[in-house]
Amino acid sequence: MDLLYIIMISIGISMDALAMSICKGITFKNMDFKYALKVALFFSTFQVLFPLIGYLLGNSFESFVSKIDYWIAFYLIVFIGFNMIREAFNKNHDNNASLDFSYFYNSVFIFFL
Repeated sequence: MDLLYIIMISIGISMDALAMSICKGITFKNMDFKYALKVALFFSTFQVLFPLIGYLLGNSFESFVSKIDYWIAFYLIVFIGFNMIREAFNKNHDNNASLDFSYFYNSVFIFFL
């Protein structure tokens, strides 16, 4: 991988982290420093680990996955799209965010993926 690709991936990951942190910051009105630090540590940990794990697994399964990679991407996008549509029409969705960690672990964990 040459240096230009590494720089582009780094910029993309940092933009993703910025967008997620802005969305998360808008959700909560009264966030204390301790909670903000925990969220920042989770984001930064996953932003470092997931590309590394993806690179290692990608190299391991490259010969198998390269034959069906477009189908994997297609099904992931369809799955995420259907879940977004289902959640949009869900009447029991609670828009009131609280600072308890049950909400954090249940809803924010999907941001890291």
